[in-house]
Amino acid sequence: MFHHFKVLTGSVLTGLGPASMSILAIVFCSFALDEARAMEVCAVDCAAVQKVADPQNHDGLGDGANQNHNQSVHQAILAVLSDQEAAWNEGDIDRFMSGYWRSDQLRFASGNTIVYGWQATLDRYVDTYPDRSAMGRLDFTILDVNVFSERSAVVFGRFRLFRELDEPNGLFTLVFEKIDDQWLIISDHTSANN
Repeated sequence: MFHHFKVLTGSVLTGLGPASMSILAIVFCSFALDEARAMEVCAVDCAAVQKVADPQNHDGLGDGANQNHNQSVHQAILAVLSDQEAAWNEGDIDRFMSGYWRSDQLRFASGNTIVYGWQATLDRYVDTYPDRSAMGRLDFTILDVNVFSERSAVVFGRFRLFRELDEPNGLFTLVFEKIDDQWLIISDHTSANN
């Protein structure tokens, strides 16, 4: 599946630096829940990537009108994360989960475990954080929001849980997609600092 996908994205990413290509690889691979979906997303997002990569392009994502759009996307995504943080700190895991895509294709990876599906992700959270003391107080630090198209973005950040006996912390990469006019997390890769 990924062999064909890699060839297609490689031909589109001419002119982008290694860091940009790495970020885009995360996005494309994260979207690749199945080959048909990967190609659909690539067709949309690669066109946007070409516009960003071309400094002579004045109607791509880098122009003034789209900078305003990107700012509104940033604000919408940060609002989702702010609501998740508040929900967590109120002990409301169900509301916290409203930031995730309610689908069996949602992917959550942490440590050496991959969980697929909204319900399975909720169950994992409930099992891992059974009460308020286990949940602690959550603090997100957003390091970067990359808007790749009208419907896809990637967020990179840090999390820290303040608990009585410890402070688990680490990094996360979230792939957001605009679905039914809502920005939702479709893939979450969280790694804890042991």
